[in-house]
Amino acid sequence: MREFNMAPDTVKIELRIIACGLLMKEPAHRYFTKVIKLVIVALNNICIKTQFSLLSIYK
Repeated sequence: MREFNMAPDTVKIELRIIACGLLMKEPAHRYFTKVIKLVIVALNNICIKTQFSLLSIYK
């Protein structure tokens, strides 16, 4: 379960990268690819957590 606990930290790091990119006037397409990756990671983490919680309910 340790890798799931590390997930919020990776999200924070991604947000910092995006914020830095905005400050440095990074090209828009790179910014959007980072946002999309961030959203995908966040959705995967939510899905994993909900699946585990459902499994623990049924056990």
